[in-house]
Amino acid sequence: MHSITLCQVNGATGLIVPQEVLDKLQLRDGDKVCLTESQLGFQVSRDGFEFTQQMACAYTGDKRT
Repeated sequence: MHSITLCQVNGATGLIVPQEVLDKLQLRDGDKVCLTESQLGFQVSRDGFEFTQQMACAYTGDKRT
């Protein structure tokens, strides 16, 4: 399990993600990620939103792809 810290960034809230997690997801500063809610919690993905949404629907058995 990894801990993520919230911080203030120019009037918004940002996340400080451990370098190990960024390396595993192959993410760099400025990359966009998808945060998908499921029955098990939230999933962070570097894949495109459409693919992540389809996978979430497939996981939950939802037919709305």
